[in-house]
Amino acid sequence: SRGLGDVYKRQDELGPHEADAALFRRKILNLLDGQTPILGVLQEPAESFWPEIVNHPKVEIIIISEDNRNDCSLLNHIQYKISSP
Repeated sequence: SRGLGDVYKRQDELGPHEADAALFRRKILNLLDGQTPILGVLQEPAESFWPEIVNHPKVEIIIISEDNRNDCSLLNHIQYKISSP
């Protein structure tokens, strides 16, 4: 039996500090080009720090706020995305 950690990768929040690390930045982009789905968090304004991620063809930006963070349909959508091949 495979756990979620075997099916997708998790990335903690990316923000301005990580954006300045060239090697780290390349590694993230290489992972995005791979086959394993990634669930990550981008600090706003993401477009300023991570335009290559925001505009990457495999990336779907889902904005989570205090108003919608407990919305069942949003949580179901995220769960579907991380469990789909």
